[in-house]
Amino acid sequence: MKTGNGRAVLLIAGLAAATLAEPADAQRRSDGYPRVGNPRVFVGGGLTFANPVGDFALFVDDGWGFDTHLRVAADPAGLLSLRLNAGFIQYGRERQSVCLSITVGCRIVTDLVTTNNIAYLDAGPEVGVNFGALRPYAGVSAGLAYFQTSSSLSDFDDWGHEYDVFETTNFDDLVMAWRARTGVQFRVGGRRNPVFLDFATVWHNNGEAEYLTRGDIEDHPDGSITVYPTYSEANLVTYQFGVSVGLGGGSGDEDDDRRRRRRRR
Repeated sequence: MKTGNGRAVLLIAGLAAATLAEPADAQRRSDGYPRVGNPRVFVGGGLTFANPVGDFALFVDDGWGFDTHLRVAADPAGLLSLRLNAGFIQYGRERQSVCLSITVGCRIVTDLVTTNNIAYLDAGPEVGVNFGALRPYAGVSAGLAYFQTSSSLSDFDDWGHEYDVFETTNFDDLVMAWRARTGVQFRVGGRRNPVFLDFATVWHNNGEAEYLTRGDIEDHPDGSITVYPTYSEANLVTYQFGVSVGLGGGSGDEDDDRRRRRRRR
């Protein structure tokens, strides 16, 4: 390698190292705690792609949903936290045109929408390490998973937005569940309230559950229905992309300024 090229490479490497190290150094006071933006409470949420695994994959297709979280750090560096998660996944949706009722007949036709959903809630410990703007983390949690199939009539408002009316739960099941989560956060801004992009993979161990899939509801001429639930393991893996925001972060610089003003007095 030529000498000029070698110097250029070393210069670029040094600038890159300084850029990565700056967030960590800028956030440290003399006592070792974060200097700027040191919140203990984080909230966030994002989109979720669900991939059924094992026996569940034999009966259910991929799904989409959302996930929200509340994380409370037990120490200033955020090495150990308690995390509360809540989310919703829709793994099936069916739409069909039906007569409004037996009395009215087919003079009025409407859309009947049936959805297959999973709602979940869990809490547990999380461990994370800050490397400048990068924070990898992992955790486990325990909670509930609620499998639910509901039907409703679909309608549209004056602005063309669809909404559901007369929603009825056709079948549901509530099971205990545990989850394992691993992910990485990238800090993208904020001083008092740091903002992170959040990427995570979550294993949902729901054990065995009863649930409905497309075609598991049979309609009868008299208006009654018969459901044919499936009973199997209902585990899945979700891939999540979202944001996490720190709340109530203080500024070490402001604290230092106050101390200097007191000394001058």
